[in-house]
Amino acid sequence: MTTIDFNQLMKEAGDGFQPVPDGPYNIEVAKAEATTTSVETGQKPMFRVQLRIIDGPHAGRLVFDNFVVSAGNATALGFFFEHMAAFGLDSTFFASNPTPEVVAQSLIGRSASVTVGTKVYRGSNRNEVTGYRPLMMGAVGAPPPAAGIPTAGTQVPQAPAPAPTPPPAPVATPPVAPAVPQAVPQAAPPQPQPVAPAPAPAAPAPAAPPLPAGVAPPAAPVAVIPPAPAGVAAPVQPEVVAAPPQPAPVPPAPATTYNPGDEEPF
Repeated sequence: MTTIDFNQLMKEAGDGFQPVPDGPYNIEVAKAEATTTSVETGQKPMFRVQLRIIDGPHAGRLVFDNFVVSAGNATALGFFFEHMAAFGLDSTFFASNPTPEVVAQSLIGRSASVTVGTKVYRGSNRNEVTGYRPLMMGAVGAPPPAAGIPTAGTQVPQAPAPAPTPPPAPVATPPVAPAVPQAVPQAAPPQPQPVAPAPAPAAPAPAAPPLPAGVAPPAAPVAVIPPAPAGVAAPVQPEVVAAPPQPAPVPPAPATTYNPGDEEPF
């Protein structure tokens, strides 16, 4: 006959049958199973998971939840993909159209932060998960990221910023001697220019005396050209045109006195 130490089992159970207090917890997926809902709900695809608390005074306790795929319900589908993204199964993962078994297997070992509440189910208090969000790196009890697809919300540590480059040492500038003011030469005042005396008016040339009546003016003098030496051609001299003789003045006729009683003059 088998003997069971129920006292020891009760110590091991502790308060495991009591719900954990409401609040946030960091969890990891301890188990995931691909199944369907009941016939009454249309046998929709569903993933049943066990979530293990990984830190705090309730580390090791389990919380249970189900993820249902409700085709045709945009709001329900939005919550499903949001919960999957909290575990790192984002749109890139689902773009490959994985099978339900692949989705369930990919959930195992992944971590997230959840908000746990309490509900009454068949007369007993039960825990329910009311929210999911990615588990930030650095949280107490956060496991290392799973190989393969990165966990959503995981913060990749940034490389330390390079040390600032010290500013260059100031270059000593040699002192500049003060500028000595230079004397500015003064321009000599302008000297008055001498005024040239106005030229004296030229004396008018004496007028030639009038020629007596009946005397012709003298002819212009004819230039005498000396003979050219032998063997040398005589230079061509311009032709001198003598002034034409002036006509002699005609003496005026004597005046005739006419009397009305006289005869006509001859």
